[in-house]
Amino acid sequence: MATWQMVCDSLLLRTTSLAALRDRPDIFRRGLLILVAVSLVAGLVSSAIELVSELQAPPPEEAGRQAREGFERSMEQAQTMLDMPPQVGRQIEEYLETGLGIGLAIAELPVRIPQPAGHILKAVGHFVSTPFDWLGSWMFYTLLVAIAAHLMGGRASLQQMLGLTAFYAIPHLLDIVPPLLGLIPVAGRALQVFTSVVVGVGAWVWSLLIYIAATTVASEFDWARGVLAVLAPVLLLIVLVLVGGIAGLLLVIL
Repeated sequence: MATWQMVCDSLLLRTTSLAALRDRPDIFRRGLLILVAVSLVAGLVSSAIELVSELQAPPPEEAGRQAREGFERSMEQAQTMLDMPPQVGRQIEEYLETGLGIGLAIAELPVRIPQPAGHILKAVGHFVSTPFDWLGSWMFYTLLVAIAAHLMGGRASLQQMLGLTAFYAIPHLLDIVPPLLGLIPVAGRALQVFTSVVVGVGAWVWSLLIYIAATTVASEFDWARGVLAVLAPVLLLIVLVLVGGIAGLLLVIL
């Protein structure tokens, strides 16, 4: 069976394909390449959308005017619905004007790199740094899971754990759908929010199932022990927080 066919089958949680990939000597390299490629695609899309948004952003004065108009509409609705005293509204308005003044003053400060070059360099920096962010969090958490699995009798090497669990990143390609949908003029804000929630939750659940399946197959566990190994770092963190909270409470009481 071709490697990419095995990867596709692994996304469907087919343990036979995961086991075949586990036994490949280059599984770590393949998993690493997949995670880096996915993170670069996600970083490219998010950086490009952020760049377009910043380039199309109105000048600070126009943004301040829009903020004032939105605030005035909100205050009118609040006074109508909540019977807010006029002096409270004036005080809130003073706070808003102070905040807007500070924000406009900061926006008008001279910068070393003129725009739009500054926005472009910022987007490039975001794009380049995305794989390192993904790699750091993935390796750190997988190391903790590997330690927990080893303590539970798991047989996986660290290379096998890292190589197989890297497939969890592939479903997160769906995360680029809501931002791209936001670029379509006919797509309303409500549709974008709904899509973000559905796609975000779906991608997270799918990637979690892949991660659990990869841990289960790599460690030669049943599903119960695989789930426990994956959740062990989170459970340990909860225990440490509870113990720390109780210890702090006892110190205060005593």
